[in-house]
Amino acid sequence: MRKIILLLIAFVTAVASVFAQEETPNIQVLGTSSVKTSPENVIINIPVSVKHVSYEECYSLLVDKLSRLQEAFKAIGVDNKQLKISGFSISENYRYIEEKEENKLIGYSGEAFFNIEDTYEKQLLQQIIEIISENETSYNVKFKLSEEQKEKLRKEAIENAVKDAKNKAVVLAKSSGIVLGDIIKIKYGVVKSASYFGDMLDEVVVTGYSNHRRRLNSLDLSPQEITISKEVVVVWAIDM
Repeated sequence: MRKIILLLIAFVTAVASVFAQEETPNIQVLGTSSVKTSPENVIINIPVSVKHVSYEECYSLLVDKLSRLQEAFKAIGVDNKQLKISGFSISENYRYIEEKEENKLIGYSGEAFFNIEDTYEKQLLQQIIEIISENETSYNVKFKLSEEQKEKLRKEAIENAVKDAKNKAVVLAKSSGIVLGDIIKIKYGVVKSASYFGDMLDEVVVTGYSNHRRRLNSLDLSPQEITISKEVVVVWAIDM
């Protein structure tokens, strides 16, 4: 029993001795960086819808409208590979008859979505919107960073954040009369501060309704710059 007590005392003493030791003197600096660029890609989503009392006519109207839009887009230079149709559907329309307390079939609704994804060109996008306006439908435009842009900006933002931390550390060391030693730790990806912006916002969305009476020249169809922000914490030892 006595041996056990002595071992416990020795263990507690050793642990206390470890925690009592001072950490290596160091300086911890937060480096920040923000880089921005205009997105290269544009995605246009166009909902197309029709209605008719006949299923066959509703189907034909929807196919015809999609075909006319497709031909119009191809005529202005949109590559067929960039044109995609999704969500093609024909659904029943009902109206509730209160006197009979029942739903009555009154016709059909056809719906599909035209998606165009391409490299952004202002003139081409303007022409696409003009075609949409002639069909009096809504649209959704997304300006998005390409994968190459994302990778390049991530790398640039991280490099600049490290440089920022280093510059701050040099100024702090010089003004306080200390000598920086080796880097002993770098924290990235788990930094939290009041100015933390996260990884990135990789797209900007413009939504609108267009018709043939609208003055399209007043629309700003140029993508806004997208900012990517990064933070790193770099810890230097202080040479004594």
